[in-house]
Amino acid sequence: MAFTLAALKTELTTDPSQLGYAASVATRDDSITAELINRVRVAIAIKRADIAPSDVVIAIDVTDYTALPGTPTAAQLSTERRFLSWMEAAISVPSLRLTNEDGTDTMVTKNFKAMFPAGSGTLTRLTALALRSGSRAEQLFGAGTIITAGDVAAAVTS
Repeated sequence: MAFTLAALKTELTTDPSQLGYAASVATRDDSITAELINRVRVAIAIKRADIAPSDVVIAIDVTDYTALPGTPTAAQLSTERRFLSWMEAAISVPSLRLTNEDGTDTMVTKNFKAMFPAGSGTLTRLTALALRSGSRAEQLFGAGTIITAGDVAAAVTS
């Protein structure tokens, strides 16, 4: 949802997540209200735009890698070489994107899903890397959103 004063006013006056805005809204302590909506909370997950390749390396347990059969076919060996070359390239760039803006998996994530079985520790950790804790402001209005005391004052009086 795009940031609007009307949406912010609704959030602050109805407090649907029960974050405790009522007292500071009533006393017009706009800085406290802004702090409450901007406070990072573990229960709020925000998609990360990018992650460091070193975080990916740390998340990978090589025993989770789907191994080739004892006598692989030429096609399997070719696929294996492509995966390993891709992985080498992936960890050599400054950052990796795991999730597209629309929430779908990037090709990076699709490749990881092909390399590591569902339910494996590695895939679970890689999925977790795509998220970070965030604020209610970000949950409502998008990653990176910060509500100022002035925004609160304008919304409450609108």
